[in-house]
Amino acid sequence: MFIFGFQTAFGIFIAIAVSILIILVGFFEIKEISLIMSSITIIYLIPLYIFIILSIKRFHDINLSGWWAIVIFIPFMLVWPIFAQPKNHNNQFGEDPLLNKQNHNMPLCTKIIYFISTALVCFIIYYTTTISYQLDYYIKNSQKELPNMLNEVLKQNSITTDNKNIYINIELINMDKKHINIEKIRKVLRKNDIQVSCTDTSKRYFIDNNINIIYNYFDQSNEKVTSIKVNKLHCN
Repeated sequence: MFIFGFQTAFGIFIAIAVSILIILVGFFEIKEISLIMSSITIIYLIPLYIFIILSIKRFHDINLSGWWAIVIFIPFMLVWPIFAQPKNHNNQFGEDPLLNKQNHNMPLCTKIIYFISTALVCFIIYYTTTISYQLDYYIKNSQKELPNMLNEVLKQNSITTDNKNIYINIELINMDKKHINIEKIRKVLRKNDIQVSCTDTSKRYFIDNNINIIYNYFDQSNEKVTSIKVNKLHCN
């Protein structure tokens, strides 16, 4: 029988998850959920193997085949083997080593720790997938590469957001608003902006989540020439 061994291992497993997520998200400021999850997967290979073995032993506690350990990979099903109590002290898998102990139940404080730890993991994973979080990462990452020459006549100078729109400010190099055919250049720019926004993976992600992308164009004197707004309707 392996009641407390399983519960202790689960506590360690969850504690490691919380620690890794906090370090990755907080200390290293890693924002991409794919990178966070891949890092956890790599670090968890050995603990996961041990956890599976302990899960098999736990199912033996309640007189079930070790193949039932598969259910631990089903969301929320992990709670069942943790708190399930054996109906008989002895079964086909052996005697209960806790038979002579008065209390087989997990302490209340330990249960609370498990629930809090699990809730923290779920919250961190949920939070890193929110639009605002991903938007913040995208803006910060884009700002590191500015100013950025898009081509021989366009230079991206800044990118900002108000959580509803992404504002991309672009300079029309060596151009003066007084000598620009605004309607003509707007037509060309609009076509290009829609194409880029709808095909670029990062931009399309935000557009699909109802974040507008607004391109603001300025001449060499930093005077605004035109603005082009791209939204979900343009990509359908």
